[in-house]
Amino acid sequence: MSSTNIHAYAHTFEFDATKNVEYMVSVTIFAENDDGRDTRSKTEYVTGR
Repeated sequence: MSSTNIHAYAHTFEFDATKNVEYMVSVTIFAENDDGRDTRSKTEYVTGR
C-alpha cells in the first residue's frame, strides 16, 4: 500500500464490559480522492477486565 498526503487519526472507544466476556470489535477505515476509494477492515477480539 503506498501513501501520499498522509493524515493520521486516532480514536479511543470505551464501553462497559463484563469481566472475562469476549467481545468482537470490527473496524473499517476508508480513504477517498478524485482517483477513487480504498477501504481496509480489521476484526479483533477483546476480553472484558
